[in-house]
Amino acid sequence: MRFKLSEIERSKRDVKRRLKFPETLNEDLAEFLGIMVGDGHLGLYARKGRKIPTIYDVRISCNENEESYIKHICNLFYSLFNVKLSITHDTKPNCIDLRMRSKGVVYFLHYLCYIPLNKKSGIVPVPKIVEEAG
Repeated sequence: MRFKLSEIERSKRDVKRRLKFPETLNEDLAEFLGIMVGDGHLGLYARKGRKIPTIYDVRISCNENEESYIKHICNLFYSLFNVKLSITHDTKPNCIDLRMRSKGVVYFLHYLCYIPLNKKSGIVPVPKIVEEAG
C-alpha cells in the first residue's frame, strides 16, 4: 500500500527543512507508530488572535535514564522524516520529551496512519494501517 502523500499539507517551515514522509508502511514506520501509541502524543491546538494561530505538536515522553531508547527514537524519527527531534526536560522528575512542531508530520500521522489527536488514553486501538498490513 502506497500513501497518498500529495494529500498531506505542509507548512512553509516543513518545506524549508525538507521534511519527507515514508511512501509505504515498513518496519521502521510500524515501530514508530507503536512508540506513538504507547509513549507519544499528537496535538493540534488552535490559538485565536496569535501570531501562530495553530500549533502542531509531536511529542514522545521518555525516562531520561533510557539513553539508548532516546537515541533509537531520535534516529528512527530522522530516518522516517528527515528532521531531528528536540529534547526537552519535562516538569515531571526523570522525564524527557522528544518534540517537534510540524503540520506535515501531524497530518501524516493522523490522517494516513490514524493516530488520534490530543487525548488518546484508553481509546487507541492498533492503527488500521498496521492491522491491515498484518
